[in-house]
Amino acid sequence: MSITSSIPVLQGDGGSVLSAHPGGLILERPHEEVTIFAEAIARVHAEGRRVAVEVRALPGVTPTVHRIEGVDEAAAVAFADAVNELLPEPAGEADGTEGVVVRGRDTVRNKRTLRRLALFSLASLALIIALAVVAGIHGDAGTAITVVFFGGIAALFMGCGGAIVLAWAGRRRKIKRGTEVIAVQTGPGWYRYKDHAGVNRSLYHSGGGVTLRVRYDPRDPADAVVPDAAVLRGLFCAFGVFIFLVGLGQIALTWSLVSDAIRGVAL
Repeated sequence: MSITSSIPVLQGDGGSVLSAHPGGLILERPHEEVTIFAEAIARVHAEGRRVAVEVRALPGVTPTVHRIEGVDEAAAVAFADAVNELLPEPAGEADGTEGVVVRGRDTVRNKRTLRRLALFSLASLALIIALAVVAGIHGDAGTAITVVFFGGIAALFMGCGGAIVLAWAGRRRKIKRGTEVIAVQTGPGWYRYKDHAGVNRSLYHSGGGVTLRVRYDPRDPADAVVPDAAVLRGLFCAFGVFIFLVGLGQIALTWSLVSDAIRGVAL
């Protein structure tokens, strides 16, 4: 399917985008990107402010449909008409799901880690401010500024160290308990694997061969890793623990500054 400037780009609800590209359509959502190759498309339907991309299916099988909501009605009609006009003639019956590839942009684990880091950052900020106020009341402005400085370093090191350890734990869990499949190279650095639901998913990994052993989280098939050496994972974890301990040392120093200010010991 060649692309012409007459095909509009559809902007939908929640930051979703449906656009035509050489070879097919790309549906972009905040958490994933779905590529639907032209050979896999049966028909594109404009349904008011919604556009549905119907995937080819074998007789007796309910076709898969990918939708985008909240688009402009006129643009939806123009998009559907233009794409349907350019679709290749079907060469017999075929299962179009093989021509649909999903690339995850964000995983459940990443979102959970970001939430934890955000909560940790807010708690650290509140604690640093409280300690600085106490140091300022019992000491002077210089002591308060010093507490903020060392407290900020402590929070930064502990946050980074904790994030590294959490990443190590998630990777270890997938390698130990994840579902293993074979991913096939589709381009330089890009591989495709199929999850337990039959969805084709893409993964980027540099330095691999024609195929790769991949393990993904059954609860979130987009969260996949290529197993590596245990010694490398151990070093990664040790690095995270070291950074975290450095942060704890800074916490001890910060607390000593506050204690000295309360006892009236000069800085």
